Amino acid sequence: MENITIASLGYLMDRTLWVMSNTLQTALKEHGIDLPHSQYTVLRTLFEHNGLSQNEIAVLLHKDAAAIKRSIDYLEKKDFVFRKPISGCKYGIYLTDYGEKLKPQIITIADNTFKSLLSGISNETYQIGLSFLESIYKSGIAKKNER
Repeated sequence: MENITIASLGYLMDRTLWVMSNTLQTALKEHGIDLPHSQYTVLRTLFEHNGLSQNEIAVLLHKDAAAIKRSIDYLEKKDFVFRKPISGCKYGIYLTDYGEKLKPQIITIADNTFKSLLSGISNETYQIGLSFLESIYKSGIAKKNER
């Protein structure tokens, strides 16, 4: 296949997310943890905010509630999380003992993986990149709120 260069911002961001999530998934698998990116993001959110509802997770991650439900279903089957009624038909999603036990290992693997991916990037470039991405995000949210 011919080497094709596509330099649009959206393409580069998508490609970067793909390599980061793929590298993380591989690193987790090497440690015996089956955790695709979609499930990792839900679990990582619960590491910080245990007991959120499915809808709250969807809002935080800017994901479709049905996609979050699927990820939670898979995480529940793998014994990482459980659902607990909190009011009416609303459930909180909580880490199981197994999820709590693996939390430090998963965080360490993720941190080391991302550190490795960013190892050739200066701190200044990294900070500029973060600022750039945050600016795009804030601009998009502001435009959405104008509607």
